[in-house]
Amino acid sequence: MLYYSGYTRRIGDVDEGSTVTDFLPAERARGITIQSAAISFSWPPSAPDPWIPRIDPNPGHPAAASSTPHTINLIDTPGHADFTFEVLRSLRVLDGAVCILDGVAGVEAQTEKVWSQASAYRIPRLIFVNKLDRDGAAFGRTVSEVGARLGVWPAVCGIPWWTPEGKLRGVGDVVGLRGLLYGEGGDGKDVKNFSLKDLESEDAALAEELKKARVALVELLAEHDDAMVEDYLAADEDQLVIHPASIIQCLRRCILRDPQKLVPVYPGASFRNVGVQPLLDAVVDLLPSPDQHADPEVSIGSGIKGGLTQFLSGKLTAATTSDHSKPSSKAISTKGKPNHALQNLEACALAFKVVADPKRGVLVYVRVYSGILTRNAPLWNTNLQTTERAQRLLKMYANDAVEVENIAAGQIGVIPGLKFARTGDTLVSYTGAHPKNGPPAPINSLQLRPIDIPPPVFFVSVEPNSLAEEKHISESLDLLLREDPSLHVTLDEESGQTHLSGMGELHLEIARDRLVGDLRAKARIGGIEIGYREAITGPSGEVEGGYEREVAGKWAKGGCGVSVESVVEEGDMLALREHEQLFELTDKNHLVVATPTLRADGSGVEEETPNLSDHLPISAVMQAFKNGASAACARGPTHAYPVHSTLIRLTFDPAKHVFPNTTLAALSSVARSAVQQALQASAKASETVLMEPVMLVTISVDEDSLGGVVHDISSARGGSIVSLGSDDTTLPSDGGANVDVRRIYAPPDPFAGGHAAAEDFGVGGAVGGVKQIVARVPLKEMVGYLKHLRSLTGGRGTFTMVVDRFERMGGQRMRGVLGGMRSENVQIVRLNPASVTRTNNGTTGRQLEDFTMSTTLPTSAELDQMAIIDPEIKEQQQQIPQSWQLPEDKDPATLVKLMRAGWDKMPTPTPIAEVEEFRSSYITRDGTTLRLCVFKPAAGHESKPLPLLVWYHGGGGCLGNPESTTAFCRSIVLEQSCVVVAPQYRLAPEYKSPAQVEDSWDALQHIASHVADFGADASAGFIAGGESAGAVIGAVLALQARDKPLSPPLTGTFLTAGSYFDPNGIPAEYKEHYRSRHDPVCVNAPMLGKNVKAAFDACLQGDYSSPLFKAALWPSGQAGLPRTYLQTCGLDINRDEGILYADVLREAGVQTKLDVYPGGPHCFWHLFPNTTQGRKWKEETRAGIAWLLEAAR
Repeated sequence: MLYYSGYTRRIGDVDEGSTVTDFLPAERARGITIQSAAISFSWPPSAPDPWIPRIDPNPGHPAAASSTPHTINLIDTPGHADFTFEVLRSLRVLDGAVCILDGVAGVEAQTEKVWSQASAYRIPRLIFVNKLDRDGAAFGRTVSEVGARLGVWPAVCGIPWWTPEGKLRGVGDVVGLRGLLYGEGGDGKDVKNFSLKDLESEDAALAEELKKARVALVELLAEHDDAMVEDYLAADEDQLVIHPASIIQCLRRCILRDPQKLVPVYPGASFRNVGVQPLLDAVVDLLPSPDQHADPEVSIGSGIKGGLTQFLSGKLTAATTSDHSKPSSKAISTKGKPNHALQNLEACALAFKVVADPKRGVLVYVRVYSGILTRNAPLWNTNLQTTERAQRLLKMYANDAVEVENIAAGQIGVIPGLKFARTGDTLVSYTGAHPKNGPPAPINSLQLRPIDIPPPVFFVSVEPNSLAEEKHISESLDLLLREDPSLHVTLDEESGQTHLSGMGELHLEIARDRLVGDLRAKARIGGIEIGYREAITGPSGEVEGGYEREVAGKWAKGGCGVSVESVVEEGDMLALREHEQLFELTDKNHLVVATPTLRADGSGVEEETPNLSDHLPISAVMQAFKNGASAACARGPTHAYPVHSTLIRLTFDPAKHVFPNTTLAALSSVARSAVQQALQASAKASETVLMEPVMLVTISVDEDSLGGVVHDISSARGGSIVSLGSDDTTLPSDGGANVDVRRIYAPPDPFAGGHAAAEDFGVGGAVGGVKQIVARVPLKEMVGYLKHLRSLTGGRGTFTMVVDRFERMGGQRMRGVLGGMRSENVQIVRLNPASVTRTNNGTTGRQLEDFTMSTTLPTSAELDQMAIIDPEIKEQQQQIPQSWQLPEDKDPATLVKLMRAGWDKMPTPTPIAEVEEFRSSYITRDGTTLRLCVFKPAAGHESKPLPLLVWYHGGGGCLGNPESTTAFCRSIVLEQSCVVVAPQYRLAPEYKSPAQVEDSWDALQHIASHVADFGADASAGFIAGGESAGAVIGAVLALQARDKPLSPPLTGTFLTAGSYFDPNGIPAEYKEHYRSRHDPVCVNAPMLGKNVKAAFDACLQGDYSSPLFKAALWPSGQAGLPRTYLQTCGLDINRDEGILYADVLREAGVQTKLDVYPGGPHCFWHLFPNTTQGRKWKEETRAGIAWLLEAAR
C-alpha cells in the first residue's frame, strides 16, 4: 500500500525485516508485528509520480470516491495472540478495517478471535485473501470458510485469474466486469485491463466465471438492500448491466448499516504485487470516513452514557433506574451557562497508545473525535483530573515524525512530552479552562469509551541487581505500563518481590527484552509463572473502616463501612436498592456503593442531612472508592493472588464518614483498608480457594493425529473437548448473520475439480484435510505445549488459545499447585527462620508448599531447612536394600571398582521408534579415539531446525559412560525436538585430572565443527552441560568456549548438581553460606556421602586451585557467558556450590536460572523419578532447557 501510494519507493519484505511499519529491532529479528504502528498516506496519490502504477478506470465508469485523493490513516496491528491488547486499542479508534487472510491456511482461530473483537466495536470491514501465489492456495475454500466460521455473508468482489497450471496471473474485477492481468515478476506496474468482451477471447473460462460472480454478488446485495432490488428491476433483471457505481454504493450502505451481515472479499498476492490497487480503491470507496462512523460512546459523571454527538448537541440522555425495574431518563440541560460551556469545547481526543521513544521521549498517540487540537493547547485529562499542555504535535509515519500545527477530527496524531496521560485517557481542549480545576461540569467528567484490558495470566518476578537500581527499575516499569496497560505490576508485600504480569509467554519475553535491553534496567527477571486468582467462599461481617494519618504534611481523615461476599454464578443480575450504584471491577469483582443519605448530585436527601462539600464532588468520591477497592482486590487474604468473583458492599454516610480534613486520597485509602479487613475476616471464617485460568484452545491437526491429540488433551492435560467439527452448514454468530454455506458463491480453486462443496466447510470441521479441535484446558497444562504438539503431530500441528474463564480448583489439585509454586528466576528457597525447627525424626513444622522465594543468599536456618530429607524420598529410600555408604576400610581405587561394578549392572533402556541413535567418534589431542553417542528425532518426528545439546555424564570423573545417559538424552530429544550428543571421556584413576576436561574440550571442538553432520543447526541453539562431574566439566567448557572462542558459539549452559569452588579458598562474602561441605546431614547424605566424595577426589588427584577443575576460579571471570541454567539438591554435599555459583554468574551479568530441590539427595531423580520432587525435576528440566533455547531465537 505504501509503495503504490508513493510513500516509499521500495517494497518491504517481512522475511528480510525491511517493512516500514515493523521497525522495532525485535520485530525485524522475529519477522512478526509486536507493536501497532500508525502511518498516513493518500490514495490515489495526491501528486502521482511516473513510477507509481495506476490502473486505468473502466470506460464509462463514473467518478468514484477512489478517483480523488483521500487520506488513509493506516494502523498495522500484530497477529500473535499474546499481543491481543495491541489489536484492541487499535480497534477502539478505527473507522474501518481490512482483514488479511492467508489463502493457504484460510480462516484461522486467531482470525475468528480478532473478527469477534472488531464486531464488538461494529467496525465495517473488507477481506483481502492474500498469498494466492503459493502452492495450496484456495480462494474459493477461504470464501466458504468466511461464511462458515465468521458468520458473515462473503460478497465476492474479485476472483483470482489462474493460468491452466494453477498459477496466479491477475484478478477479475466482479464489480467493474474486467480482468486485470499483472506482468509476471514485476512490481505491479505492468497491469493490463481486459473488458468482459476482450476476456471472452483472452480467457473464456475467466469471463464465464466473472459473469457467475457478478450474478451472485447482485443477488446477495438484493437480499440485504432494497435499493439494489430497484436497480435490478430497472436493468430488466439483468445483473450484468447494473452500473458498477450502483454496486459500490450498495456495498457501502450494507457494510455501514450492519458490518456483521456482509463483507466484501478481494483476492491478491502482496508478495507478487497482485491485487493491491483494487483493495486500496475499495478502502476509499467502501469504508466510512470519520464523520460517517458510529457516534462515539461517552459517559459523564456516574452512570450517564450516550453518544458524543448527543453531548455536543446539548442533550445527553441515559436510561437509568431508581428501583432497577422501571427505567427513567436523566438528561443534562444546556440552557444558559452549560450551553456556553459546550461552545468553548475546542477538541475531544482519546489517548490510545503511549510509546517511549529513545530520541523523542514519551509519545502519546491520540485520535481526535471532535473539533481541532492545536499546538500549545492546554489539555484536561478527564480521567486523572489534571492539566497538561500539547506543546508540540506530530504526524507519525511509522518511525518517522513530521511536526504539524493541528490535528483535525477523524485524524490520528501524536503529542510528545505529556507526563501523565495513559492509554485510554480522554483529553479535552477547552477555551478558558482553569489550569487546576479544568473546564466546568459536565465537560470536566466527559470520558470516551475506555479500552477494554484483558486479564493477565502469566507473570514473572523482577528483582533489582542492587538497591541503587530500585528507583530506575520502578520508573522503567511505570513507563512499560504506560506503554502497554495489558502488563500489570504488583508488589508481593510478604516476600518483597515485584511481579510483572502479561498475556502470554512471548508477551512477557518482549517486555523483559524491552525492560533490560531498551530501558537498560539492571534487573533479574524470573521465569514465567501462571497468574492464579483467589476467591473467598463465605461472607464477612460489616467492617467499619477508619483512616487518619498525615499526608504531605497535613492530617487527613475519612471512613466507610464495608462487607464482602462471594459471587458464584456468572450472569446473575445484582438487585440494587435505592441510592446504590454498581461499579464493575476487574476479575469479575463488583463494587456496590450505598449512599442512603445523598442524592445523585451529592446533596442531602433531607434538609438536616449534610451535603458533600465542593472539594468532594460525588463523581470523584465514587472514583476514589472504586480505586481503593480495586487496590484491595489486587492481593488476596491467604495466597496473595488477585481476588476474583467477590461482591463488595460499601456504605458511605457523610454524617459519619466525612470530616473537615477529609480528602479524596483519604477516602480511597480507607476503602482499600476496609476491603482488605473484610476479605481477611471472610478468609478467617471460611477458607479461600484458588481459581485457575482455563483456556479455550483451538488446535489444528491432520486427521491421522486427531485421536492422539484428543486423548492427550482429555486425559493427560485434564481438558474437556468442546467440539471436534460438525456437519452443520449454518453458523449463528453473535450479532451476525445465519449463513447457509450451501448458498455462498465461491469460485473454483485450481485442481479442485469444481466449486467448493458446502459439506467441506462445516463449522470447526475439516478443510483440506485439517481438523480443528476446540477444548477447554487449564493454562498450567498448556505451558510449553507447542513442542509437545509438534511431537504428537510430526511438526504439523498448531494451536491458539485465549482465556475463557477462571475456575475454582478442587482441593487435591489446589494442594498440588501450592506445593509446586516456585519462581524460576535465580533463586533460593526462603523461609521465615523463626518458623524453622529440625526435630529428631527429621520432620519440620512446615511443608514444601509453604516455601516462598527470594533472590538473596540463604541464611543458616534456610540451609538447614533445605537439608531435611523429603518424606516421599525417605520412604522409598528405606525400601531399597543397600547401604548408602561404602565400606571405609577400602582404598579409593578399590571403592571405585566396587562402584563401577554396580554401575555396569544398570540396564540400558529399550530403543524407541521416535528416536534415532547411532555412534560416532572423535580423536583427542594425544590421538586416542573416543565414542560419541548421538540421539536425534527419527524421520517424521523432527521439527527443524534442530538445536544441539552436548551432554557430559556424571560419576565423579571415575565412573560412567555416554550410554548411561540414554534415558535422559531420549527424553530431551522427544521434549525439545533436538539433537543430543553424549561424549565419552577417559576416567580416573587410570587418567588423572585434568584429562577429563581436556578430552571433553576436544569432543566439543569436534562436535562444533561437524554440527551439520549430526543433523543439527547451531543457530537454533547450541548448549553444553552435564550432571554432577559432567556439570563440573560443562562449567569449565563454557569459559573455554568463550575465550578461545568456539565456533559456532555456545548459546547456553546446563549445569546440574556440580561443584565449582575450591573448598579451601571460598571468598569471604560467601563463607557463611558455604555449609554443605561441613554439614553432617549433607556429608552423610545418600548418593554422594563423604567417603564416596573422598574416593573420587583421591582417584582424580585434581588440583582444587586450578580453574580447569573449579570454574569459579577462572582468571578472566564469568562475564560474557551465555545463558546458564543450574540445578542443585538440598540434601547434597554440592548444594551450596550451585547456589553460590549462580550468584557469581548473576553478579557478572549472566542471565541465570537456578532450581533448588529441598530435601533431595544428590541426583535423586535417577532412583526416585516417581516422587513429587522427581516429577518436578523432570518438568523443570524441560522448562529450563526451553529457556536456554530461547536465547538462540
